[in-house]
Amino acid sequence: MMSKVNCALLVFAAVTVAVTSAEESTPNDFKLVSNATVVNGGPIVTGFSCDGLAYGYYADVSNSCRVFHICYPQEDAEQFVVTRMWSFICGLGSVFNQEALVCDHPENSIPCEESPNFYNINDYFGRLDVNFRE
Repeated sequence: MMSKVNCALLVFAAVTVAVTSAEESTPNDFKLVSNATVVNGGPIVTGFSCDGLAYGYYADVSNSCRVFHICYPQEDAEQFVVTRMWSFICGLGSVFNQEALVCDHPENSIPCEESPNFYNINDYFGRLDVNFRE
């Protein structure tokens, strides 16, 4: 039986796929919707990098966790690890909750500045020996 958290992750993943841009982001150029500065409440702060990060979803603390990134490391033809990155912005009034890997109301989320302490939650992706967060 699927837990509520796993169910929520599947729904989140399905919604994410539906709004994914074909364009990848870079640390200097996040490919976000055209009204991202309005949703963010000001300019988007670039600089987040997926270098050295495992596959997963990562809150962007520099943007008060209203922006998050999906990092996807893969080997290129020469067998060097290249990490691809896609950037997203949560809906107006919501933030990315790194503990649950969803956009949520700020009062239901961990404090944004604590998000890096929860980046290791991404270690659950691809594991078959344990359910998410067990």
